[in-house]
This record gives sequence, structure tokens and C-alpha cells, in this order.
Amino acid sequence: PGHFFKHPRADDLLEVMRRWEDVRARNWLTAEQKEALKSPTQEHHLLVNGKGEYELVPVREIRGVAGGCVSAFLFSRNGRRVVMMWHNTGKGRISFPSGFTFTLRKEPDGEPLAAENGAFDISGRVYIDTDASDDVVGAVLSEASLGHRYSVYRACHEDVQNCLSGPALSRVGSHAAGVGRVA
Repeated sequence: PGHFFKHPRADDLLEVMRRWEDVRARNWLTAEQKEALKSPTQEHHLLVNGKGEYELVPVREIRGVAGGCVSAFLFSRNGRRVVMMWHNTGKGRISFPSGFTFTLRKEPDGEPLAAENGAFDISGRVYIDTDASDDVVGAVLSEASLGHRYSVYRACHEDVQNCLSGPALSRVGSHAAGVGRVA
């Protein structure tokens, strides 16, 4: 138990578990949503909107972001593309190619956060939203890079094949991030 609380994403993971437990306790999911969550080919994210209400959205994983050090899931909401992302081992500074226009937020409807020249510090879960197409978002994320601002950058790249390619850990990581299916 003590090791869990040392994990750099422990607070985020606990919040995700709290949200899903709240949804279960309230019996919030409709029969249609429960059925959708059973799909082995479609993942979903439970988010809290600006009104403090839950929304369940289908997401698509984008692999290989920043050399595999960043997990990213794309979904559409209110006519825009939204990417939920987090650094897999804690924090780093991610940079997107120049010319990509986006808004960075801690929550999908939260206040905009600062990003300088397409770069920002990433720790915990963040959201970017954009008017760009799915294809453009995918291309931009495939070209994203992490700066050397934090020492975890090297550790992530050295261990990325071992720690992120294992199906058990990647699935646990996705479910703990609020992305998942109900069996």
C-alpha cells in the first residue's frame, strides 16, 4: 500500500476510482451505456463536465506519443477533438510541432492553462482540445516530443518497452485512467 501513494499519478488514479465508484453507487449508467461498455473493441472515458455532471464518451487510443512516454486518448465533444493525456512515469515537458492550435486544460471544461510555443509541462491527466481533424491530431501527436527538463524522461525511454508493452500493465493503466470496459 505504501508504494502506491509514492506513484506520481496516485492522486489522479484515486480520483478516477472515486468517480467510477460514485457512478456505481448512484446507478448512473443507463442500460445502453452499460451495454456499450461491454464492447471489447471500444473504450470509454468518464469525465466531469463544467456543470459537475458525468459524461461517458467513447475514446480511441493514440499510440506512440512522445516515444511511448505519454498515453493519449482521442474523442469528439461539442464539435471539437479532445485528447486526454498523461505522462506514463510522472511528468515531463511535451512539445507539439509548430502551427498546431490547441487549448490546454486540467478538465475538459476547465480554465485554459498556459502553453508556450506548443509546449507545456505534463503531470497528471490533462486535456487538449482543437478544431483540427482526427488525422491532423494523430499526426501531431506522433511528432510530439518530450524535453529533457525532467530526469524521468530518460527512465521512461529506457524502460518504455518493458513497462508499457506488457498487456497487463497497459490495461491496468488504461482502466485506472478512467478508460475501460465493464465485463
